[in-house]
Amino acid sequence: MIKVKVLTGMPGSGKARKMIGDIASFKGRYVFATSRIDLINERIDDLRRQAAAAGTSPTIHPIHGETGSRLPVLAEIEAAASLHQHEEHVVVLITHEGMMGANLDGFAGWHILIDETPAAVTSNTLRVSLSSGYRSSARNQFTISRLRSLSSQP
Repeated sequence: MIKVKVLTGMPGSGKARKMIGDIASFKGRYVFATSRIDLINERIDDLRRQAAAAGTSPTIHPIHGETGSRLPVLAEIEAAASLHQHEEHVVVLITHEGMMGANLDGFAGWHILIDETPAAVTSNTLRVSLSSGYRSSARNQFTISRLRSLSSQP
């Protein structure tokens, strides 16, 4: 199962700061999606500062079109789930476009946090494959409920 958390609130109210603080403080496997590549770079700086303050050192794996990877972005996103599956504390940072285009099945059990409201959430749908228990390669639409706040622990 893939659980998606979307923290809503007024601009500048600290939503991204809260999510980054939780990622830095609590070990786990995270996908953090934001709207633009420059925001990924800002969030990496924020994450490093917060992790140092929390005494943690998560693996940070940004994936976007300007990283210089030889893999296409969507293939790299999909491969990241298995690459980091045994790590205790990892965050994969991607754009909304990457999130909406990639097959996220491999991220089942990960925390997926979305910074800013992408079109998929605005429309209340996100396209993901059906569970592996279903033997069809058909695609399905799932409704995403907006969460008004994050719990104290992700």
